[in-house]
Amino acid sequence: MGRRWLGRRASVATMPFDVGKTRTQVYRDTGTATQAAIVAMEKSAARPEERNMARLLWHIFSTEGVAGLFRGWIPRTLKMAPACAIMISSYEVGKRAFRGVNERAAMKEREELAQQQQHDLSKET
Repeated sequence: MGRRWLGRRASVATMPFDVGKTRTQVYRDTGTATQAAIVAMEKSAARPEERNMARLLWHIFSTEGVAGLFRGWIPRTLKMAPACAIMISSYEVGKRAFRGVNERAAMKEREELAQQQQHDLSKET
């Protein structure tokens, strides 16, 4: 239960940065026609998306409030739940598979050691 709580806290704490990252990506990936329209509209001022992350987050907070920093939390949550389930399942399957490989290798090593000891004992007699 503690890990789930920490995961939720981490998700909430990083959400504003995810919003800022997404807005920066959308701004940078818009087409050249859209970019030209934006430049024509705002020749004098730099867009918030062109600034550093702290200034972008402050701009979002001052224009949209706290809700702006957490916009899109439902899709992010819906994306993260299956991703975490797949990651944990993959880890468990890998752990089980490699445990079997390691156990077989250890058993083979013990058998070889026992054979070597028998061989050494037969030489002595």
